[in-house]
Amino acid sequence: ILSFNNEEEVKHVFGQIRFGKLKYCVFERTGDSTFQLCAKAESAATESDSWQQFLAVLPDDDCRYGLFNFRYTSESDNVERSKLILVNWVPSSAKIKSKMLAATYVRGVKSRLDAFG
Repeated sequence: ILSFNNEEEVKHVFGQIRFGKLKYCVFERTGDSTFQLCAKAESAATESDSWQQFLAVLPDDDCRYGLFNFRYTSESDNVERSKLILVNWVPSSAKIKSKMLAATYVRGVKSRLDAFG
């Protein structure tokens, strides 16, 4: 069963991202099915700056899961909206075992986060 090291903090951060107080968070695997929060941040000046800031905290050689609150304006009705995006970060230079585990756990991470919201 998948778990987070500090479940209450993760719930709190998830709520802050969902309601726009934080822009993103990043999780790393610390054990076979254990994860911890390793980064979080508020919005930058623009959506593009926030995305670049998010990408900058992701390592070049290890896998991570990121939750990003993406804001956009709908073309059909010109209304600002947001979507929570789960990013399964798997760089080509990561170890094969790490890549396999990232693919294995992505559904569990998504399900666990869905349970919070």
